[in-house]
Amino acid sequence: MSAAPGRAGPPGLGGRVQLLLLAALCACTFVVNAGALTANIMESRNLTAAREMLEKGNWLLPTMNGEPRLEKPPLPTWATAVAMDAFGEEDLGRLRLPAALAGALLVAFAWLLARELTGDRLAPFLAAGTAATSFYVFFMARDITWDIFCHAFMLGAIWQLHRGLARPAGRLASFAAAGLLMGLSFLSKGPVSFFSLLLPYLVARTLSSGVAPYRAAWRPLLLTIVVALAASAAWPAYAWLARPEASAHVAQKESTAWINRNVRPFWQYWSFTAQSGVWAVLATAALVFPYARRRVARLADYRLLAAWIWAGVGLLSLFPEKKERYLLPVLVPMALLTAVYVRALADAFRAGAETRADRALVRANAWLMAAIAAAVPPALWLALRARGASPGWPLLAAAAAVFWALAALLAHAGLRLRPLAMWGGMVGMVAAACVLVLGQVPAIITRNPGYRPYGELRHRADLAGVPFFRAGDVTGKFIEVIWASGREIHAWDPRERPEPPVAPPLLLMTSEPPDRVLAPELARRFRVEDLGVYDGAVDARWGGGALRNHVVVLRPREAGGR
Repeated sequence: MSAAPGRAGPPGLGGRVQLLLLAALCACTFVVNAGALTANIMESRNLTAAREMLEKGNWLLPTMNGEPRLEKPPLPTWATAVAMDAFGEEDLGRLRLPAALAGALLVAFAWLLARELTGDRLAPFLAAGTAATSFYVFFMARDITWDIFCHAFMLGAIWQLHRGLARPAGRLASFAAAGLLMGLSFLSKGPVSFFSLLLPYLVARTLSSGVAPYRAAWRPLLLTIVVALAASAAWPAYAWLARPEASAHVAQKESTAWINRNVRPFWQYWSFTAQSGVWAVLATAALVFPYARRRVARLADYRLLAAWIWAGVGLLSLFPEKKERYLLPVLVPMALLTAVYVRALADAFRAGAETRADRALVRANAWLMAAIAAAVPPALWLALRARGASPGWPLLAAAAAVFWALAALLAHAGLRLRPLAMWGGMVGMVAAACVLVLGQVPAIITRNPGYRPYGELRHRADLAGVPFFRAGDVTGKFIEVIWASGREIHAWDPRERPEPPVAPPLLLMTSEPPDRVLAPELARRFRVEDLGVYDGAVDARWGGGALRNHVVVLRPREAGGR
């Protein structure tokens, strides 16, 4: 159900202008400084599988470190492999471009869905901008993993489904497109987004509009289901036929992971509004019933948006396994509701119909954001100085100029009670942080004196073609070492199997000093070249374990025993 058309909004801000502004915002929040942070464990899995796709051509049956990798559907890995083929392995920022594009797609779908939900000209722009600057949205759009892909495609499916249900006659194309986008979501992360984004929407839609729209459109909905099943089942069916035992093992492992892994209490997600970052205060206010309902109802269906949020949080809370990034799909309807609430506040202040609560909220939020913006430049300078980094004065001057200007804008918005100016200042804060601050994060967080990246190993000419091994586990967090080193690394513990698995030269990593691992006989038979200790943890608190290893190379002894 689409709301009745609302106010037209400020003149001159047409659809094309909005999309251009949103594209620029996405470039700032998703692309600029995208390579600042090192690849995390989830990214390393995807990147390693993509590298092996290019090396082995195993596009339909991916591997990771030489082993079958069927736990996740391959669409995000395909996208990563295409980027890797185009840009190489070295520029992590460029390898994250597919995630940024998926994030931009999510923002575009939020804009399109908000147009259907509100009939207003400005609210969709506010909704898309709020989504682009919500913390876990722009965080995951800088993270080349699966989540941003599956939820972006599913939001597009919801947009097409909502469009079709509102006007089922002659909308077969919308229902077919919804099914195709659902299939792409499944090929990105299986049924995750079906449960965490689509199901909450359907629950909310039913609570808001009843079952009449589904009854009226049951034939087109059947087309959606058929197309979604066909698109979703193609790759899993192929994988099952090609590797039935591996597929069965993965299905069993993944089905139990939600019960046995990262178990958290039911109330873990109750602070979910905090995951939206700068929008936390406004998002919380927008969920306060009946205060916000009276304002939002003039522009959109409050019951639909609020129920969508609460259904998402409730369903996610039912599963024992909980991670903060699983709240990403909740941020989508929350961005929509928050934006419509800001739009309604602007109308109320323009008409002189605001309440004391409205005035208090706008002032408190605007001045809080102004204080944070004003504190960013000195905090950045102090953080860099504390780490012994040499501050880049042009950058610090730019940060001071931009953030203090934003602080002035926000303070003025709070004083003059202008919600739209407050919204613009908050969006500007996030964009400025991504452009001016994020690039300095490595200098701030790198405080491990023993930090030595494994990327050095992939560039050594004397190690070209040398197989890599580790005297220990090669699963879990060690995948970060595998990705950074540029090749497969398999297990070989000389204490259990003294004979090398291949004829030297070979490289061996061990968490213990080499003399505790290598038997004297090996030292007599082969020349041991000690390359030192590598530690891939940028922070000493994260060091040790899988990321810190002694590295030696066993080479054949030359004639004469040298």
